[in-house]
Formats: sequence, C-alpha cells, structure tokens
Amino acid sequence: MVHPGEYPDNEPGDDLGAAFIWRLMIGEAYQGRGYGRQAIEIARTVAREWGLPRVNLSFVDAPGSAEGFYSACGFRRTGRMMDGEVEMVRDA
Repeated sequence: MVHPGEYPDNEPGDDLGAAFIWRLMIGEAYQGRGYGRQAIEIARTVAREWGLPRVNLSFVDAPGSAEGFYSACGFRRTGRMMDGEVEMVRDA
C-alpha cells in the first residue's frame, strides 16, 4: 500500500486523500479463504492510522477480473482510468 504523500510520481488528478493498494494478489490456491478481505481490512486500518479517509485501487477490466470481489468489499468505480486500469474507491 502506498501513502500519497510519500509517492514521488503522483499525477494530476490523483486522489491525495487516499491510500492506494498496489497489486493485491492472492494465489489461486488460496482464494476464497478470506485472505483478500483480511488484506483489505488491514489496508483500511492503516489508511485511517495515516489520517486518510479513503482507499483506492485499480484493476484490469477483463474477463475474470477482481471487480466483483472489490465491489463485494465496498469499492465502487470512480469513473477514472489509471494507466489503462479502472480505478475504484471506498471509505477507509
């Protein structure tokens, strides 16, 4: 996870009030065991500790994407694309 104030390559339009989850990946053999949800909850806790009200992430919009998982975790699309990926956000 990245704190926006510590990331040197912020671009115009980046949400500086949000921590960013960078490449959350759970191995296929370990999916469905709650590890991803636990990682999201830990990220939300850390964002709050950092004083940030939101958590952002992005995903590749393709068949088999993680969008359903992220939506079930409370994330919603922002309408913004980041380096060809769909951005999502939720409260920390």
